[in-house]
Amino acid sequence: MAAVSKSGFCAVDIIYDITTDFQDKKLLYDTYKELNLDVADIHISFVPPYTFDETFITKTVQYHYNQYRFNKNQTCLTIFYDVYKRLYLSNIPVVYLSPTIYDICNDIRKAQADFLLQISRESQLIIIDVVIDERDNYSPLNTNEYQLTFENINVMKQVYLFAKKIQASVISVTETEFLLFSTRAIVENQTDKFHKFSLFDDIQKHTVSTVSVGIGFGKTAMEAKYHARLGVKRAISGGGNQLFLVYDLETIRGPIGNEKEYDLNISNSFLSISQQTGVSSVTLCKLHNMIVAQGKNEFTTAEIADALHVTPRTIDRIVLKLMQFDYCFESGKKYQQKNGRPSRILKFKI
Repeated sequence: MAAVSKSGFCAVDIIYDITTDFQDKKLLYDTYKELNLDVADIHISFVPPYTFDETFITKTVQYHYNQYRFNKNQTCLTIFYDVYKRLYLSNIPVVYLSPTIYDICNDIRKAQADFLLQISRESQLIIIDVVIDERDNYSPLNTNEYQLTFENINVMKQVYLFAKKIQASVISVTETEFLLFSTRAIVENQTDKFHKFSLFDDIQKHTVSTVSVGIGFGKTAMEAKYHARLGVKRAISGGGNQLFLVYDLETIRGPIGNEKEYDLNISNSFLSISQQTGVSSVTLCKLHNMIVAQGKNEFTTAEIADALHVTPRTIDRIVLKLMQFDYCFESGKKYQQKNGRPSRILKFKI
C-alpha cells in the first residue's frame, strides 16, 4: 500500500477520491491513517466482488471506467496488472498496487493454510450414533420376542446399507445402537450436506421402527464420539425420529428430519437491501429465517453455508457484499482447531 504515498497522484482531490478493486476495506483505511491523512473525508468506491472467470478483468476495467467518467477527479487503485495496463492506455489516472516479496510470501502461506484447512475439514472423522427408538408400550413387538428380534435385524440391515453408501465402518454397541465411522466429505456428499438423510426414509419404508441419530465432529475420535452421543440424546429427548449435528458444545444444529421449509415472505426492506448490495432478496429472506429459527444472530461461515445449502465460498461472496453496506460485520473469532486459523463470527443487521 506504500504505492499510494509514492505515486504521483498527491493532489488532495485525487487522493481522497478513489475507486479500487482492493477489497480489504479495513486495511485500506488503516493505510490512510498511517499516512497521516484524515479518513473522515475519504470517498472510496469499491469494485463489486465479481466472479473470477474469463470476464473478470473486463468487468473490473469497465467499473473503474464508469466511475471515472462521472468523476474526472477520481483515481483508480488496482491490484491487477492487466487492469492497470488497460486503464493507463486509456489515459485514466491509475495506481498499480504492486505486492512486495513480503506480501507474496504472506499470500502463499495463507493459501497453503487455507488448502490444508480444507483438506483437514474434508478428511475430518465423524461418528454417527444411531439408536432404535423405544417402541410404544402397546406395540405387539413388546410381547413377541421373536418378532422384536426380526424387527431389530431389519433395522440393522438398513443401517448397514446406509453405512455402505457413506463407506463407513460399523460397530454394533447393542442390539439397538450402532456407531458408524466415516469422513465428513463423504457423508456431506451422500446426504447433500446433511439435508437429505436417507436412513430415515429407508427405515420408514422397510420397518415399523424409527431411529434417533446424532452426528459428532471433533479433533479426536473420543471427542467426536462424545458429541455423537450428545446429539442422539437430544434427538431421543425430542421425541425420536430426528437427527442432531454436534460440532462442539456450543454449536449444535437440529432437529433435522422433521424440519419444515419456511415461507419466504419477501418484504420491501429485503428488496431495498437487495438493490443496494446485489444480494438476492430470496437469499436475504433465507438469512433472516435462519436467524429467527436458530434464535441467535452470530454464525461462522460454515454454519451459514450448512443452513443455506451452499458452499462457504458462496457465503464469503454474499458476506463481502453485505459488509460493504454495513448489513453484516465481524463480531469476533472462533478457533475450530487448536493450531488452525480462526473462523470469523459474523453478525447481521437485516
